[in-house]
Amino acid sequence: MQNSVASFTTFAAPKYKQLRPETGIASEQKMPDGTSINTDAEGEIVFVEYANGVKVKRNPGFTMVSMKDGSYMMGAPSFSWLQID
Repeated sequence: MQNSVASFTTFAAPKYKQLRPETGIASEQKMPDGTSINTDAEGEIVFVEYANGVKVKRNPGFTMVSMKDGSYMMGAPSFSWLQID
C-alpha cells in the first residue's frame, strides 16, 4: 500500500551553522522542476531557490522530505518557511 502523503525520508537535518550563501556554497543541484539546492562542503543544505525565484535558507532542524509521488518538501519541523532576498 502506498502512502500518497509522504514517505518522510529525511535527506538533510543539519546542525545550524551561520553561513552566508555566497561564501558557503560547495555545490548546486538542479531538480527537474528547476529548483536549485545549494549545499556546503559537508553536503548540508545552505539554501534552496525554487523555480519561481523564492529562496529559503537553512535553519536549525531544516529538513528535506521525499514524497511518494517523487516530489519533495522542505522546511523546519513546524513547516515554517524562511524566505530570503
